Amino acid sequence: MMRILVVSLYLCLCCNADKVLAQSNTPVGDWLVNLEKAQKKAKKENKKILLYFSGSDWCGPCKALQRDFFSENSFANYNKHYVMVYIDIPRRVDILTSKQRAYNKGLMRRYNSRKAFPLMMIVDPNGKVIDELAGYSGGDTSYHKTLLDKYRV
Repeated sequence: MMRILVVSLYLCLCCNADKVLAQSNTPVGDWLVNLEKAQKKAKKENKKILLYFSGSDWCGPCKALQRDFFSENSFANYNKHYVMVYIDIPRRVDILTSKQRAYNKGLMRRYNSRKAFPLMMIVDPNGKVIDELAGYSGGDTSYHKTLLDKYRV
């Protein structure tokens, strides 16, 4: 009986792990995971792009910024002002498809060659970097808000 209970519990956890993971790693708002699609949308809507690099499963500052800034309901207001692109560079191979992982690594080579995490970049619709902010030490998100407020349309 105990064996059946343990197996059942294990199966429930395995079947729901992707949902729990997706909910905990994805910032609040309408995030795209493809820069080219974001560029088309930004051109159409006359917006800038927020390009956010995170290491969702290993980067402590990324996790803290997720909790303290991106998960706040007030952050969702930035959807009106930016086309947002979430670029996750996890260490676990089961978080992204191999295609998405390769795509994200290509963007990292192009935009984040110094491998700074977390990294927020303001990019124009043509892909030119306008400004950026790297790192987070916890507690004070005023620099992140200032960056987004500075370029919002």
